[in-house]
Amino acid sequence: SRRSSGASLLAPSIYVLRKSGASGRDVDSWRSGLITHANRGTVWESMLDLTHARYHSTNRAKVTRNPTPWKILRAIKGKPGQFVCVPDKAAEPDYGALAAGVSFVFDAKEADADRWKFSYLEEHQARAFDRHEHQQGHAFILLRLSRVIYLLPWRTLGPRWWSWHRSPGVAARGTASLTVAQLDEVGLRLASADWLAAALHDAAQQSAPTTPTQPPQSPKPPANR
Repeated sequence: SRRSSGASLLAPSIYVLRKSGASGRDVDSWRSGLITHANRGTVWESMLDLTHARYHSTNRAKVTRNPTPWKILRAIKGKPGQFVCVPDKAAEPDYGALAAGVSFVFDAKEADADRWKFSYLEEHQARAFDRHEHQQGHAFILLRLSRVIYLLPWRTLGPRWWSWHRSPGVAARGTASLTVAQLDEVGLRLASADWLAAALHDAAQQSAPTTPTQPPQSPKPPANR
């Protein structure tokens, strides 16, 4: 699920990698080719690259892009040093980030539609988000849907995604995707690709102690002897 699409980019498509290794631009071009509009994913990725460069230059956050591991299927006959490859499904989330002592992992996705389908997220990605949050980290999806950007915290998106995933093929109508109104319920709408303030705010809310529903009872006085 590399950051260039809302749909899964782990489809059984192929890409030729030279033995010496493909450049990031080559790999991104392959990913973009899996999208209806070839340049859409690279635009979204470029927006994030610029945002993260500003974070680095101002020491607001450290953001790391996790490379996609590739699996070689076979050598290409008659073309020495070239191979047919597919992304490894065990890939980690697209990005890791550290800011103000808070650890984040997130995937960046994009779709040109009026809703976002749960099928655009793979199970191994959901499990990676779960593992990170289990260690007191924070996970989310950064979604660009028809040029509107949403930050979808996994703490609110995850339960809905797992509910859909555990009922393959039998999900009730309207429960296999999120509409724009539902995205506003689940996540935060952003004015730009600058996601950090929203992510830190959500992490603070998630970490805040729960307010007790009833005041604590006073200790009972000692019994008279």
